[in-house]
Order: sequence, then structure tokens, then C-alpha cells
Amino acid sequence: MTGQDRNTLQAKQALRDQIKARLEETTAGELYGLSILACENIIACEAFRHARTIMMYATLPQEVDVSHIALRCFQQNRTVCLPKIDWDHHRMWPVPVNSFDDSALVADRYGLRTPERGCPMPIELVDLVIVPGVAFDTDGHRLGRGGGYYDRFLGQMGFGGRCIGLCFDCQIVDAVPRLEHDVVMDYIATERRLITVDPAVREHRS
Repeated sequence: MTGQDRNTLQAKQALRDQIKARLEETTAGELYGLSILACENIIACEAFRHARTIMMYATLPQEVDVSHIALRCFQQNRTVCLPKIDWDHHRMWPVPVNSFDDSALVADRYGLRTPERGCPMPIELVDLVIVPGVAFDTDGHRLGRGGGYYDRFLGQMGFGGRCIGLCFDCQIVDAVPRLEHDVVMDYIATERRLITVDPAVREHRS
């Protein structure tokens, strides 16, 4: 690891701490109300309207609650996938689910709710991935929690779908510190706006 990479990792952690402090100023009830608005911006997005198989996530505290999107997908008979994570080998797969109920999901070793059973969906069939993040900038760069799982998943051969970063507007920053392998989003949705990332910027992903 170069000195520049170490500096970038330190800058990322400092930004995580800053965003966490921002989110702690908002109550859980307020975050849920903002989540509905953010989800509606995704539902109105062209990429969502045309997607039949959509991967999203089981919400953690201080993340945008995606249950509103999931319910719309279930009502429209779309395929909803959640990530199943192999922590030992640093990989994840999209596994179809029929509900977000506790009967269908189990908490893994780190407390993330994941599908209890089911066969992974081939990544080639995933049309859209809704990606959580700690922070984003308007060029589509994302700050995650540090594991790199989404960067590896979205950057692998075979994935030809779109990805939408989902966050609260207070998580949008001027510039996210980034490493060479960090994946760029196609869109970013918040409770206030839907940002379409410049295609020239997105070329970094390929």
C-alpha cells in the first residue's frame, strides 16, 4: 500500500465519523419519513421502471429504509434480491427473497439480515442494484463501510445493470476520497433529488 493510499483511507475514516455525527442529529422517526421520499425518487427513476430484477439491502440503523421500494416490487411481481455475504472469502451474491419478514431473513455473524435460504441469482440477470453508502458525491463516488464488497460485486465481469446509490441528502459531500478500484454509481437518490451521474465519469467503472 502506498503512502497516498494510506492517506486516502485515513480521509475516508474521518469522513465516516463526520457523517455519523450528522445522522445522530436526526431521530429515527425523521429518518423514516425522509426514507419514504428518497424511495419515491428511485421509483420515479427510469432505471427502476425498466428493471425486473432488483438487488437492494436489508436496512441498518441510520440507512435509508428500502422497505417502501421492496413493497412496490413485490406488488408488481418483480424479483427482489438481497445480498448473501461470505465474510471469509470477501464475496457476496444476490439471493431472491419473497419478503423482508424475520421468517425469511436471519442475522449473520455481524448482525446483517440476509436470506436464510435460496439459490444465488446469476449476476447477469440483475438489472438494478440499490447501493447503501456512508457518503456520496455528485460525481457518483461512494464511501462505504470499508469492506469493499459492493466495489467487488459491481466491478465483476458479467454485471451489466445499473446502480443507484441511496442516502440522505446530508450524506452528499463535495468529494469522496477514493481509491482506484472504487466503483462509480449511475445515479444517486436522496429525499431531495435524483442525481444522474455524467456518463464520462461513469466510464471509470469499466
